[in-house]
Amino acid sequence: MAKKTPTVDKRIRLTLDLTPKQFSKLKDLEDETGATKMEIVRNALRLYAYIAERALAGDSFRAVDKTGRAAEVVLVELT
Repeated sequence: MAKKTPTVDKRIRLTLDLTPKQFSKLKDLEDETGATKMEIVRNALRLYAYIAERALAGDSFRAVDKTGRAAEVVLVELT
């Protein structure tokens, strides 16, 4: 029986130019969550894709605090 060769996803290198404030926020998130900067960026991309898909479908988003009070949140302006 032939061995299966594992597939390797091709990677594309991306360079980001961040302001010092943006980089500081990224570093803070890394420290607070234990995730790497790359994991944070990948997760942010997945979240943005989901939000954009739902917003384009006409959905809205709400933040609910501990008391149950909800406030509508505008995260993405898409047209």
